[in-house]
Amino acid sequence: MNRKELQKMIALHESRAQWARSRIANHNHEFFEDDLDQWLDELSKELKILEWLRGQEPDDE
Repeated sequence: MNRKELQKMIALHESRAQWARSRIANHNHEFFEDDLDQWLDELSKELKILEWLRGQEPDDE
């Protein structure tokens, strides 16, 4: 994966993580607990992917 593709993938997963964060932040008690668990799982998955992707970035030094 070249640098440009890697940056696109990072941006995509950052966007997905932000979506999950906003769902969690806007969660209210009218939603089922399963919904919150799903969004927490989604956020966890996206953060793990981001951590891996960022580890693939070449050092500029």
